Amino acid sequence: MQATVTRSDNTDEQGADTDIVVFSGQVNGNEKTLVIDSEGISKRASYFTNDKTGGTVGVHELEVSGVAEPGSEVELLDTSGQVVGRVTVDGSGQWQTLLSADTLNQGELTAKATDTQGNITTDTTQYHVGTKGNDSLMGDTTGDVFYGGAGSDEFIGGGNNDTFIWKGDDEGTVNIPEVDTIQDFALGNFTTDDEADRLDLSELLQGESVSSIDSYLHAEDDGNGNTVLYINSEGDLNGSDNANQLVTLQDVQMAEGQSSSDFIQQMLNDGQLLIDSGSSASTHGGNEGAYIGLNQVDKTIDS
Repeated sequence: MQATVTRSDNTDEQGADTDIVVFSGQVNGNEKTLVIDSEGISKRASYFTNDKTGGTVGVHELEVSGVAEPGSEVELLDTSGQVVGRVTVDGSGQWQTLLSADTLNQGELTAKATDTQGNITTDTTQYHVGTKGNDSLMGDTTGDVFYGGAGSDEFIGGGNNDTFIWKGDDEGTVNIPEVDTIQDFALGNFTTDDEADRLDLSELLQGESVSSIDSYLHAEDDGNGNTVLYINSEGDLNGSDNANQLVTLQDVQMAEGQSSSDFIQQMLNDGQLLIDSGSSASTHGGNEGAYIGLNQVDKTIDS
């Protein structure tokens, strides 16, 4: 085995130094990674190396956020019911925390919120998190949350109310935009239609509002029965020109004669498009713990 060795000193939760050694190379033509951790391998950690940026090493973490009554205590439970995280809801009803997991690409999380009066609300989310490369993510017949990350990704929601999330820096460039495809996106009112899906662009778009949304988002029929959303995260869109992100809604057809502005406004009205401000659909639900946002974070340790 020919391998690259990356070593790093990591500080654990008690402040003590731990040594991590990572061997990354090929065995019989297959890419393999061997991790040695002086404090023992965490079965919930997903270690990574990135020799292209100076040989960094660390763990992937899952950033989880949501809403609940201010002051509530939120427990996060995995599929087996084990508590994997706890967080206190802030005064605005928002909560956020980081989790480490052995399988970050998919799983189930339940948020159990207990308010100051002892009332309990729960919400369970099936999640699918991609990498910084090209991914194919498939859901099931429950409502799923998808975060593809950077790269050009393909999604199959699988039915029920699915949410597809984009974050800042997921986009490409005007010269080489990222191109994502959703194979089974369903139009409809997200609140009342069990099959309607939604796009969350609230953290991808910068400075957008309902009145300026046409500078960020343009919808166009591609002539093959699909609707393509041309996106510029900074609001520099000119029709379909200057897009740094494309999202193809496969088999979704705009109504005959419907303009891009009307199509986008309909998505906003139906809660199928989440943006930061100026929209009744810009929030992620009420203070009932009914929304779990996801983001993969690379906790890098310099070598």
